[in-house]
Amino acid sequence: MKQNRFSYLIILLFLLSNKAEAIPENQINKKWDKFIFKFMESNGKKGQFKGEKGIRINHFKVTGKGNKGAVVFVSGQGEPYIKYYELYYDLLNMGYSPIYTFDHRGQGHSERLIKDPKKGHVDSFSYYIKDFDSFLKNAVLPENNKNLFLLTHSTGGAITLLYMMEEEKRQSIFNGAAFSSPLVKMNTIPIPYGFGKWFAKALCKSKKLCLQYAPGKAKFNAYKKFRWNPLTSNKIRWAQTQRLAKKVGDVWFNGPTVKWAHEVYKTRHLFKSYKGKIKTPLLMLQADGDLLVKPKPQKKLCQKMASNCRLIKMKNSKHEILMEKDKVRNKALNYINKFFKNNS
Repeated sequence: MKQNRFSYLIILLFLLSNKAEAIPENQINKKWDKFIFKFMESNGKKGQFKGEKGIRINHFKVTGKGNKGAVVFVSGQGEPYIKYYELYYDLLNMGYSPIYTFDHRGQGHSERLIKDPKKGHVDSFSYYIKDFDSFLKNAVLPENNKNLFLLTHSTGGAITLLYMMEEEKRQSIFNGAAFSSPLVKMNTIPIPYGFGKWFAKALCKSKKLCLQYAPGKAKFNAYKKFRWNPLTSNKIRWAQTQRLAKKVGDVWFNGPTVKWAHEVYKTRHLFKSYKGKIKTPLLMLQADGDLLVKPKPQKKLCQKMASNCRLIKMKNSKHEILMEKDKVRNKALNYINKFFKNNS
């Protein structure tokens, strides 16, 4: 009992601080992981709604004492919302509340779309966008938060950018939107982009082949060796993710299907054909060691397709900036905090 009280006292002290600092790496171990997990599970509120085509979408909300504004977090491909419990904890610590998030269709706690729960799949990328719209209407907007901010990672960036591009009125929903490694265009190295696009389309003429893992992606999220992973250079947070994956089971999966890749390829024309300028203030954090998304399309979007956008290159970072070493991650959190503050 005394140990539990001491643990919650530590939580309270963190939440009373407004410093944009990550939980120190030396505290991210098995015990600390269970501590954060227990805090989020005890204090978070879970819910669900029916997304496009009647698919069950699970969402999560956690509330703190801060009054800087609410944050909507949209994760990437294959990432259940529980992967980012540490991030929500940091946001609460920084004074933001509540934090809203959800699991995309076909992943996390949300309903699967095909029989194999270890394959990341989607029938149409547009369903992601429609689900996000439903999430906002069902779980976020009815609460009328004074300030509302958006924070995304990777595929979550593609979904939310395309969501704002679809209707200009949506660009006034958020005070500001921050993006970690947004998926504006996939990096298909060593396969040429054009060939990859053609190959995915060709394979998807067969339903059976379309449901197979995208080439080279069967171990995308289930890699067993840290050394060659393309996601983070932080071995401690990488190991934490592996432990959490084992703890919660099938909410994690291996990699995307050919169909998922085909749908992402199809989004390129939506970005390229957009003629307007996004009015929502944008912040783009670009990882200098990113092997999964291309940097130039991010820069072009920021310079030519937005009215107010700042792009910051994060040095010594792989794709998952928000799962990086403290030196990188703390900088990212401070950039995000300052950006949100300036757009309150």
